[in-house]
Amino acid sequence: MKRPAPREKPGSPSGPSQPARRNGETEKPCLDCARRLHQTLEQEALVLKKFSGSELLPLIATKEFQVGELGRELARLKDGREKISLSGPLRDVLTSIERLNRSNRLFVQSSLAYWQELLSILCPAGYGPGAEAQKSGSQTPKGLSFSREI
Repeated sequence: MKRPAPREKPGSPSGPSQPARRNGETEKPCLDCARRLHQTLEQEALVLKKFSGSELLPLIATKEFQVGELGRELARLKDGREKISLSGPLRDVLTSIERLNRSNRLFVQSSLAYWQELLSILCPAGYGPGAEAQKSGSQTPKGLSFSREI
């Protein structure tokens, strides 16, 4: 005589806790994508500190692709729901990504402000109250001239 199949217990892997386990499984591609983006942002921070433009350009393209990929994975994870609850590791990586991206942005903004100020000192827009009316930067400033006499 055949025995009936045992009833599922609430704590068993196929019971009510299964969606939580599945959520972790469906988050894995998203977590992997987020970790790759995090590594790229760390590389970007190092390259920014070295002021290496030639190394920065490929990283920007990579970062842009990875941001799009992460967006698609998060949209797939959301799957029409208004709100999603993220697991601890994914939430931590996303928080770290946000922090790194913010610090990289602030570094770039402050560096640009520094160089703009330096350039404005070296190459001012004009002299005196009528500086805005100066037509082009190719004119020599008044009071300066070159002498060819020896």
